[in-house]
Amino acid sequence: MTGGGVGLWFDPGEPDVHDHVIAVITDVVARYDIDAVHIDDFFYPYPNGNGALVFPDDSTYARYRRGGGTMARDDWRRDNINRFIERMYREVKLRKAWVKVGISPFGIWRPSAPVGVTGLDAFAELYADSRLWLRQGWLDYLAPQLYWALGSTGQPFAALLDWWRGENVAGRHVWPGIAAYRVGDGTASAYSVGEVTQQLVTVRNRGGTPGAILFRARSVFEAREDLMGALRGNGPWGTPAIPPASPWLPGSTLEAPTLQVTAASPAEWQLSIAPPSTAPRWWWVRWRTRPAGAAPRWHARLVDGSRRDWRIAAAVDGAPTDGIVVQGIDRAGNAGAVATWRPR
Repeated sequence: MTGGGVGLWFDPGEPDVHDHVIAVITDVVARYDIDAVHIDDFFYPYPNGNGALVFPDDSTYARYRRGGGTMARDDWRRDNINRFIERMYREVKLRKAWVKVGISPFGIWRPSAPVGVTGLDAFAELYADSRLWLRQGWLDYLAPQLYWALGSTGQPFAALLDWWRGENVAGRHVWPGIAAYRVGDGTASAYSVGEVTQQLVTVRNRGGTPGAILFRARSVFEAREDLMGALRGNGPWGTPAIPPASPWLPGSTLEAPTLQVTAASPAEWQLSIAPPSTAPRWWWVRWRTRPAGAAPRWHARLVDGSRRDWRIAAAVDGAPTDGIVVQGIDRAGNAGAVATWRPR
């Protein structure tokens, strides 16, 4: 561990550091029923206000050279991080193959990638070769921190998103990080709510397995300019969704559950489920209402797989529920066979 006046850092060149951090991560994976391991972009230190920090790893690098290593220091530093990322992914999967591994690196791999992009060179200054991790498939999702506006010239959101998607040769998820913290933050460059919603629409229009991560949750729940309201209702996050499947992870063939639906009251149906032999991680429940003189509407809910009973409204906005559909979702996000109920 080393100090630089602004904090303490584990030296990525120390094998004991790799062992310790991996042991902490895998202990959490083994002990707890988690869905994912997510790490941020702390590799080697960011430059501070005085420029690049001189990371004190002279002795570690000298030991590497005495042992016969031939890489230049910059390449050696990147290799330290690359080996850690690859090992972390492998070790997590050895414990629980369904636990996802995600990383949210700085949103620019290198300046001019794509052409015209300017900014911090994470490859050269943080020693983070995040493009390599994505191309090698050493993660299940990458969340590059695209914390810039659609109209930015040096860091254009859409162009960077498309570049990262183009580098995704291993077919993993690319779910960009979006700067919700910039909404109404009191600065001259503060986001409007519309900036965030338009970025989400931009992601969705790309197709594939669209998704995004808003940073940070507190910014959403603080109700700045009613961001939450703009996301819900008729906004881009107005309805629940199934987590996108990760077909490279081991999955299950989920049979359809057995449904029993009874009238709990004039206002609610009581839904009871007998699961198939393989228990799902979630239940994906949809119910259809049929407004008079209008097209049917679908409503949805994602329910924890341990639930066996819950209630569904017999009518929504005066339109009666005329069908219920349930299917299981496994740990890898794969949807199982469908069970359907219709009132007689």
